[in-house]
Amino acid sequence: MYQLTSRQFFEKQLPTMLKAAPPADLKGVVEFTIEGDGGAVWWVDFAQKTVTKAGPKAPKFAALVRAQERDFVALVEGRMSPADGLITQRLHLAGEAVAIAKLTAAIGQIAVRAG
Repeated sequence: MYQLTSRQFFEKQLPTMLKAAPPADLKGVVEFTIEGDGGAVWWVDFAQKTVTKAGPKAPKFAALVRAQERDFVALVEGRMSPADGLITQRLHLAGEAVAIAKLTAAIGQIAVRAG
């Protein structure tokens, strides 16, 4: 059985999704800190439709996301909703309130397209 990893998601699936149909109304850079085996820090610029591994010069972030590898994969596969992740503290979000609201809606769109 195929098991998605966060690296595969950020390097392959998300760039394709952003170019084909970026989440509506989400602009700015979001930092995703994925912890655990296979984890890394990724910067996603929804305005420019780019995904990069974190580098030495950090941009201004609209939102920050932190999750364990297994929880993030469950999120993007649609097995965990953003609300469930927040309630159970398996998903941590910080940043501008409007950006966070748009990000949680976008995660739902991404999970539907990835699944």
